[in-house]
Parts: sequence; C-alpha cells; structure tokens
Amino acid sequence: MIMNIFKHRLVNGWLSSLILATLFLDTGNLVYAQARRPGVSSLAELGCQGSNRSNYFAANKDFIVGFEVFRAVGYLKTSQGLTPDGKSYELGYNGSRTACRLASPGETPRFRTLSLAIGIPDDHAYGKGSVSRLSIYKDGQFYEYKDLTAGQKVLWIIDVTNTRSIGLAGECIRPGSAWNTQGCPAIYFFEDLLE
Repeated sequence: MIMNIFKHRLVNGWLSSLILATLFLDTGNLVYAQARRPGVSSLAELGCQGSNRSNYFAANKDFIVGFEVFRAVGYLKTSQGLTPDGKSYELGYNGSRTACRLASPGETPRFRTLSLAIGIPDDHAYGKGSVSRLSIYKDGQFYEYKDLTAGQKVLWIIDVTNTRSIGLAGECIRPGSAWNTQGCPAIYFFEDLLE
C-alpha cells in the first residue's frame, strides 16, 4: 500500500512537471501566441515599413489589460520609444506610422478581413490620463480610428477586400505624465490576423 502511494505521488509529480514545462516552453516564434488556420497571416509576418523612426514590431509577452492577461503579438511605437524606467514602450510626440503591403504589385489582393485586438496595459507608466489613437489607412486613404486609454482593449474587424496596403498611425492625443515627463503609451496588439 505504501509503495502504491509512493508510485502515485511520483507519477503525479512527474506528470505535473511535464505539463508545467510544456506550458512555459518558448518556441522562439514571435507570433506563436495566435492560433491560426492555413491561409491566415499576421501583420508581423508582412514586413511592414515604418516611417518617422517608428514601426510595427513583433512581440511575444503577456500584459494585464482590464484585469485580464493577454499575450501581445506586436506593438506600434517609435524606434527609441522607451519610458524613463526602460520598462514600457511609448508613441512619442510625433507618433508612429507604418504601412504593410497586403498584395505585391500585379498580385490580386487575397485577404478579406483584418482582425485587430488592441489595447494599453493597465500599469503603463504613461497610462494615467493619457489617450493614444490608432488610425487605419487603406491604400493610403483614411479609413477609421479608435482612441485607447490604459486598461482598455478593443476588438476591431476591418474589411480589407481589394486592399493592397494597410497603414497604421499611432498618435498621442492626450499625454500622461511620469518622472516629470509626458508621453503616451505605445499601442499593443493582441491579435493582428489577416484572412
């Protein structure tokens, strides 16, 4: 009987360790947080081109937004956009702009929708009182914008049928302050799927 209890504890301990190791295993793929079907892509895979020393950067990190944990797959920020504590990304006063090609020249656009889940972490250094804006441009023409505050997550489905390129522009609408400086949080992406 004691031997059975010992075996049971040994097997359960080994199994628990295996499950935990599997959960914390990092594959090194920066966009693995998004489960996808064949034919689905992400902005991070498109090689977006930034301007104004900014870009869309791939990520693979957990953040708390609205008291829930989400895995960020990307963020829009300036190239030197770190808060003074070095822990958070920011938009900067000139904002952040990038454009992503959805179809090569001569190629028929194949995507129909862009699903974005965007937000700003609850504890961002510049989060208190700030407003960051994400504007979308389709083939260079303004489409729509969403304003974000710390702790807010927005799901945004965009029709990209016959769209050759998508532009993302992050703006600091109302800066927050920390360490006697002002700024706006970068815009974090928790989903950026093209179908």
